[in-house]
Amino acid sequence: MKRLLPFLMILLCKPGFSQDGSLDTTFGHTGLVTTQFGRGNDLQCMTVQNDGKILIGGYAISSNALHGTIIRYNVDGTLDGSFGSGGVDTLSELNYYSITSIKINSNGKIVAAIDGYNGYGLL
Repeated sequence: MKRLLPFLMILLCKPGFSQDGSLDTTFGHTGLVTTQFGRGNDLQCMTVQNDGKILIGGYAISSNALHGTIIRYNVDGTLDGSFGSGGVDTLSELNYYSITSIKINSNGKIVAAIDGYNGYGLL
């Protein structure tokens, strides 16, 4: 059974707020985005790509394990269907790891730091 993410994504960047500080109602649903997936999850970091797409990192619980997860949203708050599986990339090979930081390098590639049961690393 899917569960509502324990967060409402209210972004302090162009996609979530209008210039005057009010919620941008063209982003998601009335300025807020919620996403359902996995049996439990925790989101720990985010970044915005040069094209305005939003990356969120953390973990999702599936198959009785934690798996590093990255979600990508379009500038309007919809999931980016061209990324992962419908906008969500749960890295099943990362058992008991979480994405703790996401950056975009100079050539536009995603670089992620992981923290987990067996140590730390970069993707």
